[in-house]
Amino acid sequence: MAVFELQIRRSGNVRAYYELMKPKIVYLLDFTALTAFLVAAPSINLLRLVAVIVAGTLAFIGISAVISAVFLPLLAGLFIVLGAAIYVLFYTKYLKRRTTLNIVLGGSAGSCAPLAGWAAATGQLTALAPWLMALLVFVWTPSHFWALAMRAVGDYSKAGIPMLPVVVGEKKTAQYIALNTFLLVPISLAFVLPSLGGFGIIYLVTAGLLGFGMILVDLRLVANPTKAQAWTAFKFSSPYLAIVFLAMVLDVKLLPHYGPCLMADSLNL
Repeated sequence: MAVFELQIRRSGNVRAYYELMKPKIVYLLDFTALTAFLVAAPSINLLRLVAVIVAGTLAFIGISAVISAVFLPLLAGLFIVLGAAIYVLFYTKYLKRRTTLNIVLGGSAGSCAPLAGWAAATGQLTALAPWLMALLVFVWTPSHFWALAMRAVGDYSKAGIPMLPVVVGEKKTAQYIALNTFLLVPISLAFVLPSLGGFGIIYLVTAGLLGFGMILVDLRLVANPTKAQAWTAFKFSSPYLAIVFLAMVLDVKLLPHYGPCLMADSLNL
């Protein structure tokens, strides 16, 4: 019985540690790096592709620095290490318990993922498209996590973490979420401009429909700022980045593209 209880305890500890690493967020950021790599690369360097995913996944324990130095261009490695440093040192150690802007400024950690993916594919970041991808991740982050914070406002309050709904209340937080989404949607649609990527109909329809859906859900949250509606907003925004970034890949691979922003780095490989 004692051995059985010890095994259960160890299993629980492993699971708790795994959840502490926030695997869903890690996998989402890995996916943005993967898709940025695929959008940028005219041909696939499988070793670099695997290296950027593995390095991004293991960034939180420092192994990424070794992988990056051996298998990736310097610029890609720098952004992987920078993302981990921002999250662990800047967000977790400093921002999280000090300001309501914690998740806003901490979102810059996630922005490093598509930059690392693009740099891994091309070795450079002279095109505008990867920077716009990074901005998209950055602006998506507050709407998504403020909605989650609205649902768990009591837990954050007890823990002394000044998430936005703890400080300004749920009604104002809902308004900030909607305002942030009104900023997010135009940024997502800017990718169709020739100077900013030149994505086509696949991307335009996908980003347009998702953006419209997010606006509707967040306006409902403003009208009814309850925990249930906040959870709906959180769940709706959860797959947003993955779907939008997947649409970029499908658009680039299935349709001809001549946008200077997509071609600049690829031509310099």
